[in-house]
Amino acid sequence: MNESFSPPSSGTPPILAHEQSLAKKVGQGSEAGDIYDQQMAMLGFQLLTQLNALIKTSRIHGRNSAALDKPVESMLTLIHTMAREHPVTLRLQNDFFFLGEDHLRVSQQQMLVLSNVIDALNTWKMGGLTFSRSISSDDLRQFASLFVSLDPATQSIDDFWRALAALNVTGITIENPRVLAAASSDDDFQKLRRKAQMKTAYEKISDAVGRLTQSASEGGTLSFKQAKWAIQNIVDLMM
Repeated sequence: MNESFSPPSSGTPPILAHEQSLAKKVGQGSEAGDIYDQQMAMLGFQLLTQLNALIKTSRIHGRNSAALDKPVESMLTLIHTMAREHPVTLRLQNDFFFLGEDHLRVSQQQMLVLSNVIDALNTWKMGGLTFSRSISSDDLRQFASLFVSLDPATQSIDDFWRALAALNVTGITIENPRVLAAASSDDDFQKLRRKAQMKTAYEKISDAVGRLTQSASEGGTLSFKQAKWAIQNIVDLMM
């Protein structure tokens, strides 16, 4: 697989990009197809990271501020890379993020970034965002400005959409909330949330036990607090 890095602009870090025709060259279910999906997932997470940065920065600076240049340029690079064949959709369903129809599986550290975006979209009751390849810098700046300046307590997602249309923002489409088909009842939804919570707890425990084991094998000093924390989390997971 050919990999390239877009040249940094205005201090923007390099962004992993995939070959333009790669999607048409690989077969579904093949090893190459898996690699392609993994790379798209990485780009999807980068897009969410830059969206989070854009929203945060817009809470402090106006839409024409140079402070927005970095997240805006990064998002444009990512969208133009990913939307060669169809628009890019970041969809939120029951606090799970999807890139199109594919679930974005992330690490514990990455979840910290995603939780910020989840909270932001949930505040507006947005189910997702679709970015077209024709998107412009002004589209992103206008969107972020409205996102932080309008009041979701008194204005609806329809009001937000009308405000975007009035500003001729055509590169971004807002989706209404959706729910997972598997969560057909409150009990099913709670089971999904519990499963996600248990997975996160298990990862924390594994990390803590791993650090203790490494410290012991290297002859280091074991921390009583670390050991107690790891054991307590194991007990909590079993309850």
